[in-house]
Amino acid sequence: MKRVLIGAALAATAPLIMTSPAQADTENCASMAEYDQLHSLMSPGSVSALFDIDGWYIGENDNVFKRGYKPCWNPDDKKIVVAYDIDTALSVWWDVRDR
Repeated sequence: MKRVLIGAALAATAPLIMTSPAQADTENCASMAEYDQLHSLMSPGSVSALFDIDGWYIGENDNVFKRGYKPCWNPDDKKIVVAYDIDTALSVWWDVRDR
């Protein structure tokens, strides 16, 4: 009886295990749906996990450092820029800009 209960419990949790948020719905770029989920106070690691890509360092000024991410739409002409507060390393603004 215990084996049946354990098997049923595993079967019930299998969909949760298989659909982790880290699974990429797009490869090597951030989708519009992922971009729409950006919000203030996200760390660079959180944004990378959301987009499933690391991005690159752009530079810093005005108490922020910026990272660029490749969008899935118009990737040769555009980049997603996320600015992080230098002291807290949390996102303060983001935008889509020309490369």
